[in-house]
Amino acid sequence: MSLLVTATFLIFCVGFGFVSSNAIVFYGTIGSTTSCNTSLTLTWAECVTECNSNTSDCILAFYDSSKKCNLCLYGQVSNVTYTNEPTDLEIALKLSNEVDCKSVMSQLETTGKFDEFKQCEDGWTKYTREKTIWCVTQIRPTRDSGLNYTEAVKLCNELEAVVSGVENSDELQQFTDEMTGGAWVSNYTKINDTYQWVADSYASELKSALFVNQNISDDLNCATISGSSMSQIGCSTNTKSLGAICGKPIW
Repeated sequence: MSLLVTATFLIFCVGFGFVSSNAIVFYGTIGSTTSCNTSLTLTWAECVTECNSNTSDCILAFYDSSKKCNLCLYGQVSNVTYTNEPTDLEIALKLSNEVDCKSVMSQLETTGKFDEFKQCEDGWTKYTREKTIWCVTQIRPTRDSGLNYTEAVKLCNELEAVVSGVENSDELQQFTDEMTGGAWVSNYTKINDTYQWVADSYASELKSALFVNQNISDDLNCATISGSSMSQIGCSTNTKSLGAICGKPIW
């Protein structure tokens, strides 16, 4: 008999045998599911197996009220709650090994909630965005010279990241609170009547209100942060005072 069969007291660890991965299966709720890959026509066992086979990205699978499979990636879920109510979602939370599985199961049974999902690397700061969880670090200029935009792109790419855009005013404030000196952020372009970040495709569209002068000029196509504000600048500008803000999604 499969361990993925529904039970009235459903919370237990499931091993996948041929891979070093486990899941906790239980009834509960999820903090947000708006970005998850929804409504796949799979059995519950197939749904959990599909999440497990997607080893790099999928963090949990759940069955909704219409018995459709839904897969959520790292960064798309903020927390899960254990309710033990069969009317709620059937959830399989994927973890790396049996020790983690037993530890998290104990936490769910004790507190009813788990929100310690994958973290950013050391030296990177986590920001919650609409599309993902975004990890950010700053490359600071040296005493003798700063970076031009091409150099900023190269150094961020070496960190398996991109030059970060800015999601909204809250993220801009967090950047300026935590950074030292000035820094390049992503280039951008106008598409129809909106401005989109180019290097950072995970950020929401660029709003003019983010700039210190509340305006976007079509003559300039890059942005920098200095002090507590963001300004426009030409991407080809050479400067001795700028570092870079690098960012990447959490998975």
